[in-house]
Amino acid sequence: MPQDAALDSSFWIDAFSAQIVNFLPDHYVLRVPRVVAEEIERPFSTTGQTSAAGAMFKEWREAGKLHLEEPAKPVDWFQAGENAAIALAIEHGYRLLLDDNPPYHRAREQGIKVISTADFIAALYGEGRLNYTEAVARLKATDINKDAMRKTLDVVARIAQAKGDRP
Repeated sequence: MPQDAALDSSFWIDAFSAQIVNFLPDHYVLRVPRVVAEEIERPFSTTGQTSAAGAMFKEWREAGKLHLEEPAKPVDWFQAGENAAIALAIEHGYRLLLDDNPPYHRAREQGIKVISTADFIAALYGEGRLNYTEAVARLKATDINKDAMRKTLDVVARIAQAKGDRP
């Protein structure tokens, strides 16, 4: 059964790059503050065109695959989108889908269940939804920091060993 999750733009962009957004509805009911939706859908200033990730997000929003929802009171920790997504997670006990490193760690310190794109890819591999090669390739397609990448590749390698996929 999908769980409610507050979405930050960093997660959506990395998940789109890793080609795993289509797995999201199986796991989460996406709750998105308007400021996050605006960040994702904002056209590039140089071209006036929306990114491919933004266009897909807009399609999902218009199709009702995600839900705009506002927190009563955003926290004042980071940027507006991160603050709104974090506040939504706090107020409703939602999971938090977020990739930016300082907000990720601050939210975890506050007891929020935070899932990064790397965490989600490792989980998809563990579930058998991705094979080992796909999991590694999709991790490398993200823009996550090198430390998170190294740690997640280690987790995926341990899962592979436990599954018998790798020696």
